[in-house]
Amino acid sequence: MKKAIIIIAMALAVVLATGIIVYLVTDKSLAGQYVLDNPGDNDNFTFGAMSVTLNNDGTAWIAQPAISSYMLGLQYYTVTDNELLIHSEIGNPIARFDIDGNTLVFRSSTIHLYIDEGARYVKQS
Repeated sequence: MKKAIIIIAMALAVVLATGIIVYLVTDKSLAGQYVLDNPGDNDNFTFGAMSVTLNNDGTAWIAQPAISSYMLGLQYYTVTDNELLIHSEIGNPIARFDIDGNTLVFRSSTIHLYIDEGARYVKQS
């Protein structure tokens, strides 16, 4: 019984430490909602992801269209230089964006997000 309590306590400590590290390395100045710029220019404008939300706590949300078969759970983001990575709840990268001032430029994803490469998401004030 004592071993189980110790194992549970250690697992909770690892989860807490991971959360703290993600919070500390997250660039809070990026927090906000980014909306697809010129959605009419996008072939997938009817179905495409219209917004990306980055929260101060390091969580993220890619607004998925109803046509998508993916149910994205909790997402979080990390920033390295001018690159934004959005990760799944288990840590796998979902999407990669370049950061260009107050604009996110979509580069790639590991799942189909109905976003064209080069699509620009502009931060709303």
